Amino acid sequence: MTIHNIPKSTFSTLREKILAKMDNSDWDFYLTGSRFFLMRDYKNSDYDFFVQDKGPVLLNWLTNNHFEKITEGSYKDSQVMEIYRFGKGNEGIDVQIVRSAKIKLRSQELIKTIPQLRTLLKNKDSAPLLWSAVINYFQNH
Repeated sequence: MTIHNIPKSTFSTLREKILAKMDNSDWDFYLTGSRFFLMRDYKNSDYDFFVQDKGPVLLNWLTNNHFEKITEGSYKDSQVMEIYRFGKGNEGIDVQIVRSAKIKLRSQELIKTIPQLRTLLKNKDSAPLLWSAVINYFQNH
């Protein structure tokens, strides 16, 4: 699911105005995180996206729209190159810059379709191992 599938009627706060800018940008931002996997209520969770690395033009767009590069985070898979964040907590938006959006998308679709894998994803200790195994599979097939 890309940002283009989020109902536009929710774009009212500053965060949603940034989401609208993302929607109208030249990049495909793919939804991930709890909104993608756990289907939490949209009003009580932050947004997590990933986007294919497109070099300095994308990074400039993110920084010009008040995203800041962060070094900490729970995104520990080999596809994630950098993470940019707008806002804080449940009002935030995280964007993972990834090596291959195709591999990341295929990986998360597989994890989403198998309930046991989604259960492993909820565990902070097993999640990095799960991502590593699934991404490794798609990189080699």
